[in-house]
Amino acid sequence: MSRTYITRAEALAKYPITERGLSRLVDAGRLRRYQDMTDHRRVLYRRHELETALRQPTPAEEVAA
Repeated sequence: MSRTYITRAEALAKYPITERGLSRLVDAGRLRRYQDMTDHRRVLYRRHELETALRQPTPAEEVAA
């Protein structure tokens, strides 16, 4: 697998985010889910998209500011 993509478990271990946080980023359109070509049950995220989404404030943080 290319290092461009990261699994859900790797994302949760490496970045300060929860399962719910990942779902919220996807629901907000700031992060896309991808399927592994060899195992369609496995969800992947692009590492760059995840890092970018985590650097940007969430809509709730923008309202609070």
